[in-house]
Amino acid sequence: MPSLAVEWVAVTDGYADIEQRKVDLVCAADEVTLAHRAVASFSIPVFPGGVSALVRADASDALQRTLEERPQPYQPLWRGTLPSALEYRTYSAIGGSAVIEALQARIASMHLKASVAPVDTYDAGLTAVLQRRSDVVFGDRAQLLQAVQRSPAKHELRVLSRHYAFAALALAMARNDDDFRLVVDRALTAIYSNPQFGELYTATFGPPDAETVAFFRSVAVPK
Repeated sequence: MPSLAVEWVAVTDGYADIEQRKVDLVCAADEVTLAHRAVASFSIPVFPGGVSALVRADASDALQRTLEERPQPYQPLWRGTLPSALEYRTYSAIGGSAVIEALQARIASMHLKASVAPVDTYDAGLTAVLQRRSDVVFGDRAQLLQAVQRSPAKHELRVLSRHYAFAALALAMARNDDDFRLVVDRALTAIYSNPQFGELYTATFGPPDAETVAFFRSVAVPK
Protein backbone atom coordinates (compact mmCIF):
# COMPACT_ATOMS: atom_id res chain seq x y z
CA MET A 1 0.00 0.00 0.00
CA PRO A 2 2.21 2.87 -1.23
CA SER A 3 -0.31 5.43 0.02
CA LEU A 4 -0.48 4.03 3.55
CA ALA A 5 0.31 6.75 6.08
CA VAL A 6 2.59 5.46 8.85
CA GLU A 7 2.98 7.48 12.02
CA TRP A 8 5.84 6.61 14.37
CA VAL A 9 5.09 7.29 18.04
CA ALA A 10 7.50 6.99 20.97
CA VAL A 11 6.02 4.96 23.84
CA THR A 12 6.99 4.34 27.44
CA ASP A 13 4.39 1.65 28.15
CA GLY A 14 3.54 -0.02 24.88
CA TYR A 15 1.00 -2.42 26.37
CA ALA A 16 -1.00 0.42 27.95
CA ASP A 17 -0.96 2.35 24.67
CA ILE A 18 -2.16 -0.75 22.82
CA GLU A 19 -5.03 -1.28 25.27
CA GLN A 20 -6.02 2.37 24.93
CA ARG A 21 -5.77 2.11 21.13
CA LYS A 22 -3.18 4.89 20.97
CA VAL A 23 -0.95 2.71 18.80
CA ASP A 24 -1.61 -0.22 16.50
CA LEU A 25 1.73 -2.02 16.61
CA VAL A 26 4.64 -1.88 19.04
CA CYS A 27 7.94 -2.55 17.28
CA ALA A 28 9.91 -3.28 20.42
CA ALA A 29 10.50 -7.01 19.98
CA ASP A 30 8.73 -8.00 23.20
CA GLU A 31 9.16 -11.36 24.88
CA VAL A 32 6.13 -13.55 24.25
CA THR A 33 4.92 -14.80 27.64
CA LEU A 34 1.55 -15.87 29.01
CA ALA A 35 1.48 -12.72 31.14
CA HIS A 36 2.03 -10.54 28.08
CA ARG A 37 -0.57 -12.50 26.11
CA ALA A 38 -3.14 -11.46 28.71
CA VAL A 39 -2.86 -7.84 27.55
CA ALA A 40 -1.73 -8.08 23.92
CA SER A 41 -1.57 -10.26 20.85
CA PHE A 42 1.66 -11.00 19.00
CA SER A 43 2.99 -11.47 15.50
CA ILE A 44 5.03 -14.45 14.41
CA PRO A 45 8.48 -14.27 16.08
CA VAL A 46 10.91 -11.65 14.80
CA PHE A 47 14.07 -12.75 16.65
CA PRO A 48 15.44 -15.71 18.63
CA GLY A 49 16.13 -13.77 21.83
CA GLY A 50 17.30 -14.79 25.26
CA VAL A 51 20.63 -14.88 27.07
CA SER A 52 23.93 -15.65 25.35
CA ALA A 53 27.61 -15.07 26.02
CA LEU A 54 30.35 -13.01 24.40
CA VAL A 55 34.02 -13.99 24.35
CA ARG A 56 37.16 -13.01 22.50
CA ALA A 57 37.49 -14.88 19.23
CA ASP A 58 40.89 -16.10 20.39
CA ALA A 59 39.58 -17.39 23.74
CA SER A 60 40.81 -20.90 24.49
CA ASP A 61 39.05 -23.74 22.72
CA ALA A 62 38.43 -25.37 26.09
CA LEU A 63 36.57 -22.32 27.41
CA GLN A 64 34.49 -21.92 24.26
CA ARG A 65 33.60 -25.62 24.12
CA THR A 66 32.58 -25.65 27.78
CA LEU A 67 30.42 -22.54 27.43
CA GLU A 68 28.77 -23.93 24.28
CA GLU A 69 28.04 -27.32 25.85
CA ARG A 70 24.34 -28.13 25.97
CA PRO A 71 22.78 -30.76 28.25
CA GLN A 72 20.86 -33.47 26.45
CA PRO A 73 17.08 -32.82 26.46
CA TYR A 74 15.35 -34.16 29.58
CA GLN A 75 18.63 -35.40 31.04
CA PRO A 76 20.55 -33.91 33.97
CA LEU A 77 24.04 -32.60 33.31
CA TRP A 78 26.23 -34.31 35.90
CA ARG A 79 29.90 -33.76 36.45
CA GLY A 80 31.98 -35.39 39.13
CA THR A 81 34.50 -32.54 38.86
CA LEU A 82 34.19 -28.94 37.76
CA PRO A 83 35.26 -28.09 34.21
CA SER A 84 38.69 -26.52 34.73
CA ALA A 85 38.17 -24.14 31.80
CA LEU A 86 35.62 -22.21 33.88
CA GLU A 87 37.86 -21.77 36.90
CA TYR A 88 39.76 -18.57 37.75
CA ARG A 89 37.83 -16.52 35.21
CA THR A 90 36.19 -13.10 35.38
CA TYR A 91 32.57 -13.02 34.22
CA SER A 92 30.54 -9.91 33.46
CA ALA A 93 26.93 -8.84 32.94
CA ILE A 94 24.96 -5.61 33.22
CA GLY A 95 24.97 -4.50 36.85
CA GLY A 96 21.61 -4.83 38.61
CA SER A 97 20.13 -7.05 35.88
CA ALA A 98 18.44 -10.41 36.28
CA VAL A 99 21.28 -11.88 34.24
CA ILE A 100 23.99 -10.90 36.72
CA GLU A 101 21.89 -12.23 39.59
CA ALA A 102 21.52 -15.57 37.78
CA LEU A 103 25.25 -15.56 36.97
CA GLN A 104 26.22 -15.02 40.61
CA ALA A 105 23.83 -17.74 41.75
CA ARG A 106 25.19 -20.19 39.16
CA ILE A 107 28.80 -19.52 40.15
CA ALA A 108 27.89 -20.07 43.80
CA SER A 109 25.98 -23.30 43.09
CA MET A 110 28.90 -24.71 41.08
CA HIS A 111 31.41 -23.56 43.75
CA LEU A 112 33.51 -22.00 41.01
CA LYS A 113 36.65 -20.08 41.89
CA ALA A 114 35.72 -17.09 39.75
CA SER A 115 34.92 -13.40 40.04
CA VAL A 116 32.06 -11.26 38.72
CA ALA A 117 32.72 -7.80 37.30
CA PRO A 118 29.50 -5.85 36.57
CA VAL A 119 29.45 -3.47 33.59
CA ASP A 120 27.21 -0.48 32.95
CA THR A 121 26.61 -1.07 29.24
CA TYR A 122 27.16 -3.72 26.59
CA ASP A 123 29.78 -1.54 24.94
CA ALA A 124 31.63 -1.39 28.27
CA GLY A 125 31.42 -5.18 28.44
CA LEU A 126 32.94 -5.48 24.96
CA THR A 127 35.78 -3.19 25.99
CA ALA A 128 36.43 -5.25 29.13
CA VAL A 129 36.66 -8.43 27.04
CA LEU A 130 38.86 -6.83 24.41
CA GLN A 131 41.21 -5.53 27.11
CA ARG A 132 41.15 -8.96 28.79
CA ARG A 133 39.74 -7.53 32.02
CA SER A 134 36.83 -9.93 31.62
CA ASP A 135 36.70 -13.36 30.00
CA VAL A 136 32.98 -13.60 29.27
CA VAL A 137 30.05 -11.19 29.09
CA PHE A 138 26.57 -12.66 29.53
CA GLY A 139 23.50 -10.76 28.39
CA ASP A 140 20.66 -10.24 25.97
CA ARG A 141 21.61 -11.96 22.72
CA ALA A 142 20.31 -9.22 20.42
CA GLN A 143 22.13 -6.52 22.40
CA LEU A 144 25.38 -8.51 22.33
CA LEU A 145 25.16 -9.09 18.59
CA GLN A 146 24.42 -5.43 17.87
CA ALA A 147 27.23 -4.25 20.14
CA VAL A 148 29.70 -6.52 18.34
CA GLN A 149 28.47 -5.43 14.92
CA ARG A 150 29.05 -1.73 15.66
CA SER A 151 32.46 -2.34 17.23
CA PRO A 152 35.58 -1.55 15.17
CA ALA A 153 37.08 -4.71 16.68
CA LYS A 154 34.14 -6.97 15.81
CA HIS A 155 36.41 -9.56 14.19
CA GLU A 156 38.11 -10.06 17.55
CA LEU A 157 34.84 -10.97 19.26
CA ARG A 158 32.38 -13.84 19.14
CA VAL A 159 28.84 -14.27 20.44
CA LEU A 160 28.25 -17.94 21.23
CA SER A 161 25.38 -19.74 19.52
CA ARG A 162 24.12 -21.20 22.79
CA HIS A 163 21.02 -19.70 24.41
CA TYR A 164 21.29 -20.03 28.20
CA ALA A 165 17.70 -18.80 28.31
CA PHE A 166 15.54 -18.68 25.19
CA ALA A 167 12.84 -16.09 24.53
CA ALA A 168 11.02 -15.71 21.22
CA LEU A 169 10.56 -12.00 20.51
CA ALA A 170 7.64 -10.61 18.53
CA LEU A 171 5.69 -7.44 17.72
CA ALA A 172 2.80 -6.60 20.06
CA MET A 173 -0.65 -5.44 18.99
CA ALA A 174 -4.20 -5.32 20.30
CA ARG A 175 -5.95 -8.56 21.17
CA ASN A 176 -8.85 -9.95 19.13
CA ASP A 177 -7.85 -8.29 15.86
CA ASP A 178 -7.05 -11.32 13.72
CA ASP A 179 -7.33 -9.44 10.44
CA PHE A 180 -4.61 -6.96 11.41
CA ARG A 181 -2.41 -9.69 12.86
CA LEU A 182 -2.68 -11.58 9.56
CA VAL A 183 -1.55 -8.47 7.67
CA VAL A 184 1.47 -8.14 9.98
CA ASP A 185 2.35 -11.83 9.68
CA ARG A 186 2.09 -11.71 5.90
CA ALA A 187 4.42 -8.70 5.80
CA LEU A 188 6.96 -10.42 8.06
CA THR A 189 6.80 -13.63 6.02
CA ALA A 190 7.42 -11.63 2.84
CA ILE A 191 10.48 -10.06 4.48
CA TYR A 192 11.85 -13.42 5.66
CA SER A 193 11.32 -14.91 2.19
CA ASN A 194 13.09 -12.03 0.45
CA PRO A 195 16.67 -12.91 -0.59
CA GLN A 196 17.76 -9.52 0.78
CA PHE A 197 16.67 -10.46 4.31
CA GLY A 198 20.00 -12.20 4.90
CA GLU A 199 21.81 -8.97 4.02
CA LEU A 200 19.55 -6.97 6.34
CA TYR A 201 20.14 -9.35 9.24
CA THR A 202 23.89 -9.43 8.66
CA ALA A 203 24.13 -5.63 8.54
CA THR A 204 22.45 -5.40 11.94
CA PHE A 205 23.59 -8.50 13.84
CA GLY A 206 26.43 -10.00 11.81
CA PRO A 207 26.34 -13.27 9.81
CA PRO A 208 23.62 -15.61 11.16
CA ASP A 209 24.62 -19.01 12.48
CA ALA A 210 22.88 -22.21 11.38
CA GLU A 211 20.43 -22.14 14.31
CA THR A 212 19.32 -18.60 13.47
CA VAL A 213 18.77 -19.50 9.82
CA ALA A 214 16.68 -22.51 10.91
CA PHE A 215 14.71 -20.28 13.29
CA PHE A 216 13.59 -17.85 10.60
CA ARG A 217 12.79 -20.67 8.21
CA SER A 218 10.60 -22.29 10.85
CA VAL A 219 8.63 -19.17 11.86
CA ALA A 220 7.81 -17.94 8.36
CA VAL A 221 4.14 -18.72 7.78
CA PRO A 222 3.58 -20.81 4.60
CA LYS A 223 1.64 -19.07 1.85
